[in-house]
Amino acid sequence: MSLASLRRALALLAALAVVGCVADPSVTPPGAIGTDSLRGVLVVNEGLRFQDNSTLTFYDPTSREAVQDYFARQNPGLRLGDTGNDIDIRNARAYIVVSTSQNVEVVELPSGRSLGRIRIGGGDPRKLAIVDDSTAFVTLLASDEIVRVDPRSLAVGERIAVGPAPEGIATLAGRLFVANSGYGFYRRHEPKAGTISVIDARSGAELVLLEPGPNPVVVQADALRGRIYVLYGMAHADSSGGIVAYDAATLAEAARWSVPGAGVAGEMALDASRGRLYLVDGGGDLARIDLDSDAPARRFVQGGPPSTLGYYGVGVSPVDGAIYASSVASYTLPGRVVVIEPDGRVRDRFDAGLNPSSFGFVQE
Repeated sequence: MSLASLRRALALLAALAVVGCVADPSVTPPGAIGTDSLRGVLVVNEGLRFQDNSTLTFYDPTSREAVQDYFARQNPGLRLGDTGNDIDIRNARAYIVVSTSQNVEVVELPSGRSLGRIRIGGGDPRKLAIVDDSTAFVTLLASDEIVRVDPRSLAVGERIAVGPAPEGIATLAGRLFVANSGYGFYRRHEPKAGTISVIDARSGAELVLLEPGPNPVVVQADALRGRIYVLYGMAHADSSGGIVAYDAATLAEAARWSVPGAGVAGEMALDASRGRLYLVDGGGDLARIDLDSDAPARRFVQGGPPSTLGYYGVGVSPVDGAIYASSVASYTLPGRVVVIEPDGRVRDRFDAGLNPSSFGFVQE
């Protein structure tokens, strides 16, 4: 099980304990911001499960301003939903997976206005991968499936059985790569636990299973190198986790890096143009892997994590390679995001919402 999963469980316990202290999300926010253009970062703030308080934060790296509760500001009277888990941006739309609400919110860019919801209808949607303009797939953690959806019409299609507790998903070369986590220790002995289901994106047929290691939780596709990267490892700091690279065409293992405790955080981001992977290690710090060398993973951020809980989520800007790493001091208080230069220097910091975890980069 990834640390994100553990965090959500802890957050739920915290929510039940302090429910009277957590404010309901506002439905009457200040006026919408300008919509002629939008360049920056959309941060998905998970909120607390069963509190219906996921939000978006928009950060403009030019003005260095952060707009809180961005979705509600652009859509007066609407909430994002319960437990935001993922974001993907394509064709001037942002697709935001909202797990407990069982849907994918679709947001028009640059206006920020809701175009509607892909209503999954159960299964605990987790992560999304867009294959082309008419085809995307969403992993369903609770029902051991992936579901086909149409990003244009928002229609929901067939469900395809995979392994236990699928989390991460990526697509490359006409194939889907689905991480069957086994939910860490809880379902590790079930068939297909700890594997990657390789699925033909057109037919939905499972082609083969890859075996990276226990509890695979994140999958990233590198079209530049024709590779798939898988983060695996059990959710404790001394687990022997790491990253495995596979050739997307031959499915042969191409490289492997050991990162102790990699499965604790279950977070990873790819900068393909610079040949780097960033992930949260077992100590809660950020590590960097140089993909075109044999060097081991190394910590690279000057100053270390900003809280004792370590980094929470990570993303990389495709524009300038800046790393966006979120942190939380408490799962019931707003988090912060650190903007880090590729050389490890901290460029900026800004406030986000409750439990910021995923990043979408907007270039409209």
